[in-house]
Amino acid sequence: MPCWSSIERWRLVWITALLGGLCVLQDVRAEGYEVRSVAGRVVNGIYVVDSSIDIGLSEDMRNALNSGVALTFLVEVEIHAPRRYIWDALIVRSTQRLTLEYHALTGGYVVNNESTHTRRSFPSLNEALNGLGELRGMAVSEERFLPADTSCSGRLRVSLDVESLPPPLRPIAYLSPQWHLRSDWRRWTVER
Repeated sequence: MPCWSSIERWRLVWITALLGGLCVLQDVRAEGYEVRSVAGRVVNGIYVVDSSIDIGLSEDMRNALNSGVALTFLVEVEIHAPRRYIWDALIVRSTQRLTLEYHALTGGYVVNNESTHTRRSFPSLNEALNGLGELRGMAVSEERFLPADTSCSGRLRVSLDVESLPPPLRPIAYLSPQWHLRSDWRRWTVER
């Protein structure tokens, strides 16, 4: 049996704990982090997307939100054109940032859309999450940038922006599966 010093034993314990923690780190699909529907249309020469998204918060996220931490969600949209012998070409990539905040003074919640510079207030968290998940008229691209002779496909997903959290909370958010949340991509056919 090898004779290990206490420093070597502690080093082994730390390495084992670190490797165990890395095995746990993975994207977790939260109940409710699901893109239910997506549809696109052209409005005044701009291709816009409407979507319905279920956004659920873990208990840790609810506690942080009610303690004054704003949660920022990223809604990512990509449009691809098919190619014959290689993967599809990325035509457009667009991201919209939506921030959910709790206001202790009013006891209500506010959803900020940083792209459209709009704010909406809600009396309860459930209403705020429903309002956050209903996106209408999200501008993605000018119509002229979409190929006219080919059928493109689009995809959309939502995720929590961990980088927007306060610095002391980021390490916890990166290491905890309760914070590292992202939906699957939802696809649709782009029609002009």
